[in-house]
Amino acid sequence: MQEHEEDLRRLLGDEGARDELGLNRGRKAELRGEYLEGHDQLDTHLSRFRVLPVVNVLLGDRMPRPDRTPGEKDRWCRAMLILFKPWRLLEDLKHRGQSWTAAFNEMTFSDKAKETMLNMNVENECKDAKDKYEALRKAGKVKPLLPGHSGATASSDIESLTNALHRDAAL
Repeated sequence: MQEHEEDLRRLLGDEGARDELGLNRGRKAELRGEYLEGHDQLDTHLSRFRVLPVVNVLLGDRMPRPDRTPGEKDRWCRAMLILFKPWRLLEDLKHRGQSWTAAFNEMTFSDKAKETMLNMNVENECKDAKDKYEALRKAGKVKPLLPGHSGATASSDIESLTNALHRDAAL
């Protein structure tokens, strides 16, 4: 009996013994955490801390915009709190009767979270710039940066692109 306990202790606690027996193969285990008591997935799941950075992709409806109506800004604040503030219950996000915007303004976000929030709106800003440019172009207030398809050869298209790039330092 004591021999087995000693073997187990050696196997589980001694890194050299684990290496000798080939038990330390593969990548190093990442930090893990269990769900709280009473959680539906307590017995079946673990939460894993990711060592390498990941890019989360949000699925579903478009992200509300902070630069539109007050109602849309409130929905944007709600989305940012859900994504960036640690919470378990709705009451962790905001107080009863408090607006999402007020709860957002009370929260202190990390610099990384603030940067991510700004980057989440870049696509909307690009769409706005495209729409504004298209409206100006259609009104004849600006010339197109590139000519449309006119049956020109590929080499003249490249030449047109090169000329446009030289004319506009912002590109």
